[in-house]
Amino acid sequence: MNLGLQPVEHRDLLPVQGLSRRRLLSSVLALVPAALAAGCTGDAEDGRGGDDPFRLPTPSRSVGQHAAGWPVRVKAGSSPPVLAGDTLYCAEYGGQIRAFDGITGREKWRVPPTDELAGLDDVVQDTPLVADGVVVVGRSSASPQASAVVALDADQGSELWSVSVSGGLNVVRQGRQVIYAENLPRKEGQFRSGSMIRAVDLETGEILWKNRSPSVSRLFADEAAVYAVYSGGEDHGVRALRLKDGQEVWRRPVAVTDPSAVRLADGVIVAAHSDPEGSAALVKALRASSGEVAWQHEYHTFTAAPVMDGEGRVLVSPDRTVQALDAQTGVRIWSYRSSNDTLYSLLEHDGVVICGEYEQPSPKAKATGIRINLLDSGKGKRKAFWEGDYTGAEILLAASGLAYVRLYVEEGMELACLDIGSGKQLWKSPAEGGAVLAAGHGALYVFGTELDRLNPRTGKRLDD
Repeated sequence: MNLGLQPVEHRDLLPVQGLSRRRLLSSVLALVPAALAAGCTGDAEDGRGGDDPFRLPTPSRSVGQHAAGWPVRVKAGSSPPVLAGDTLYCAEYGGQIRAFDGITGREKWRVPPTDELAGLDDVVQDTPLVADGVVVVGRSSASPQASAVVALDADQGSELWSVSVSGGLNVVRQGRQVIYAENLPRKEGQFRSGSMIRAVDLETGEILWKNRSPSVSRLFADEAAVYAVYSGGEDHGVRALRLKDGQEVWRRPVAVTDPSAVRLADGVIVAAHSDPEGSAALVKALRASSGEVAWQHEYHTFTAAPVMDGEGRVLVSPDRTVQALDAQTGVRIWSYRSSNDTLYSLLEHDGVVICGEYEQPSPKAKATGIRINLLDSGKGKRKAFWEGDYTGAEILLAASGLAYVRLYVEEGMELACLDIGSGKQLWKSPAEGGAVLAAGHGALYVFGTELDRLNPRTGKRLDD
């Protein structure tokens, strides 16, 4: 079962769909992710001891305006940038963090890696979380003391606080809290040792609460709670912790195959997973307030992660179909059946469901036939489609009536822009370094071996 990954969402940003930054690193850089740890639950101390991990604010490392502009050179393997207001924030592979003018591409400030980070070759940084004048970046490395959560002043780049962590980092922000889960050091004779979930104040970094957990593979939050997708030996599931004090509200066993295939919207958590025997594919909906099972459907297979479409519906792709389900009741609203065996890369935009399907290649074909379907989200009827011959494809992003598709060919990758109304291809270009996308301010930001700002309808670089 091949499930897509949930996009990272930020205000003023429409980011990559279907491929996370960590999945991109694994495919482009062939990095092997560290094994997840697991362990006990409760609020016991983590036993690290030692010095206080928080550091006092340091002087601004802002370097002022740089005469750069598009394209912006960035280190290969960096996470996708985030556009907040008129500023583009980029946390680069290796430890450097930079802010650019989103219109001109000129650098506003940079925070270079410390001497300790500069000597490492595995420092991965997540896409920055930006809100209320604060930039929060999660940083991971296999090297001791290199992993951290860092908060910077969004205007100047000066450090507000930082905390060292053990690794395996998940970071979310909700209101005035930053919540993160780190893997705890494994004790001798143990295969896994679990995670510690901590909440800190957004502005000061002061610890507000902590809760020990089985190994956390993903965090997400709403106004009431933070939810952890966890695994510990044969124990897999989702648990909810009260946001104000970290106390567990509920815990529900769910055999989640892909942690990113868990969605939260309208008070419902939808998880796609396999049953313990692996004989069926399940989609289960939990009430976010109580963890009670709202509904469950069993299928033979499904190929794309569920999508919450903003209209109270869940989109799933089981058994050669695309189905729209009512998120509260699980009642099927419509179903689109594919004539082919494999569906992939499912998303919704402005009343249109965009999904891809593979055609079975002929014995003489050099590539697999693909089709991008554009379905009416109200009835599931196909409005338009686009076809091509490629070894693979992923639907990355939909914004302002346009859809962007990463196409795989023997020589590398290409990026195609499709008009959602007609299915017509507007432009196509090489996709060096993978092509991760963001949209805002009437521009398309393309992130690969460099960061560029393009006209969405023509694919040409925009002038200042």
